Amino acid sequence: KPLEYERQGALVDQLRSLFADEEKSNLKELAQLNKTKFILANQLISTHPFTDANGLKRLPPLAINLNHDTAERACLEWKWDAETDVLNMWCARAVAAGEELTITYGLRSNAQLM
Repeated sequence: KPLEYERQGALVDQLRSLFADEEKSNLKELAQLNKTKFILANQLISTHPFTDANGLKRLPPLAINLNHDTAERACLEWKWDAETDVLNMWCARAVAAGEELTITYGLRSNAQLM
């Protein structure tokens, strides 16, 4: 298993034991954390956010499903509009019918993002 998976698994185990000791019944339910689902959710949240105009991380529906390509080959560009608090996306070049719409995730490689 990858080291990051083991690290996150250990975190789930720590959270389980923490919540199991809680007297409040609503937190006791968290002791039943599913390790795999937690890790997948954590990876989604940590690898897919867009940074808005105020530096906050956001997970806009649909946009988080766009795949990465290099800045030279990505066909979409994006910018968060601070005035309207909206993520704007546009085609930066002509896109052929059936071509996948891609964005760049920035300077980090896929391995660094995961």
